Amino acid sequence: MKHCFLIIKNEWNNFKGNDPGLFAVYGIIIAIYSILFASNMISNNNQQNIVWWIFFSVVATGSFSGSVLIVERLKGSFEILLTCGISRNTILLGKVLYMVLMSIAMGLFPFVLSRLWVTFMSAYTTPVDWTGPVLYVGASFTSASCASWLGICLANPRLVHFVNLLLLSVVVAVHYFFNLGLVSLFFFLCAPGVLFLFLGMRAFASERVIQPVSL
Repeated sequence: MKHCFLIIKNEWNNFKGNDPGLFAVYGIIIAIYSILFASNMISNNNQQNIVWWIFFSVVATGSFSGSVLIVERLKGSFEILLTCGISRNTILLGKVLYMVLMSIAMGLFPFVLSRLWVTFMSAYTTPVDWTGPVLYVGASFTSASCASWLGICLANPRLVHFVNLLLLSVVVAVHYFFNLGLVSLFFFLCAPGVLFLFLGMRAFASERVIQPVSL
């Protein structure tokens, strides 16, 4: 667990070193989604809000998966990471956990802002609906796990975002077609993530170190 937190800390330090313009983009995305969530809450369109929360997980997770899974290979630091004495399973778990935690953190901003928008835009206070954010967490886990697997297997890892979007679209379509309960929807959102995480660990175990480095 200690090594897992080291991986998370390393990814966090890399995130803080990003260009300030990237944080401005995050701010714009958060503002747009917060207004969207607030609008649906005021109109009592909870079902549509749930769909937007699930698809927002693809945006949030995708914004972090690129730096976690692709940039290291481009920078040449990936080989160093694989030879630092930390098991590959721990490295992958740390990266997936980092993506999930950062996605959750990113989701908190539009959630809080949407409540503020509702307070200012509506004459009454709507009750807090946790369904969308909870499903968002499950979808974020699956998106992060899928990215960890396909980021290794695909020749073009940037296609991961489209695969995640397609996967979640199928899950949501099945949910509405069969009129499944929200508990079942959360299960169907999380279940593929467990499978993808297992496949990702298997694929990551076969990654080759181009130039071993002695630390």
